[in-house]
Amino acid sequence: IDPEADVYSDAGDRGWGGCLCLPSGERLDARGYLTPWQREHSSTWRELYAALQLLRTFRGKLSRGDTLLWYTDSQNLASNMAKGGSPTPVVHEIMVGLFEYARELGLEIVLEWIPREANTHADDLSKELRTIRTIGVCTRWPSGCWCVGQAMGATHRRSVRVKPQSPGVDV
Repeated sequence: IDPEADVYSDAGDRGWGGCLCLPSGERLDARGYLTPWQREHSSTWRELYAALQLLRTFRGKLSRGDTLLWYTDSQNLASNMAKGGSPTPVVHEIMVGLFEYARELGLEIVLEWIPREANTHADDLSKELRTIRTIGVCTRWPSGCWCVGQAMGATHRRSVRVKPQSPGVDV
């Protein structure tokens, strides 16, 4: 994998958050609230919503044809993405929306599951209760930002590749 950017995302009970790490070393953080209606959904739905919001937030920094190495600590999200869908209609629907938006932007997403302790920055952002976007610095490329924790060992990773020409989800 030769990604153009790393993305780390997470969703909590009240908010979502994550960061985009660019090869230049620039790190962009984003976070936001979940509405009461969104908080009623499953954690997997909230994780997908976080991913969709981060894509929307960072779209101006991405180019058609980019590959994103996307890190999540949600085993359910990684499992559903690997299967290409979810048996839960509302989760499946937002997953289709994410795939379609990535396809519209011409992006390829390679999703990797990482342990929670390797996703601390995104986790912290998802717990903040105000919406802001900040710029930071990544000190490591291409494997990810040091800000999210220790380096991920190959034994703790599980990858799912989503190509823009095929959404990977039956609609």
